[in-house]
Amino acid sequence: MNKKIILGLAAIGIALLLAFSGAPLAQENKVTVKELMENKTTYMDKTVQAMGIIKEDSVEPTQNGMKFTLRDKDDPSIQIQVTTDKTGGPIKSDEGKTVQATGKLVSENSFEASQLDIGCKNDYTEGVGQN
Repeated sequence: MNKKIILGLAAIGIALLLAFSGAPLAQENKVTVKELMENKTTYMDKTVQAMGIIKEDSVEPTQNGMKFTLRDKDDPSIQIQVTTDKTGGPIKSDEGKTVQATGKLVSENSFEASQLDIGCKNDYTEGVGQN
């Protein structure tokens, strides 16, 4: 077989391997608030996508952005404080809606979000990105 063909097939194989090896990792990093809080040592200082519901009357502005309480969908007593430097959008009107907060667990009860994807009430699958 021609060396160019072999090298081309090898390059395609490597590219496919790299493309598909990252896909499962993205799925593994999606966690509910309950999973995050029950496995704090596992997720501490690691980037994850935490899914929960913005607790009513919890959104407050901060000097650098805003903070709010994210509660678990199935167990409202499980909560975490989320801070973000994001200021765009009317997040106050999004209380009670689901959110996927991408960021890091930085302490026992504090999550720093770099991205917020806010969806409809009690629906993790449909979301409108809000950066």
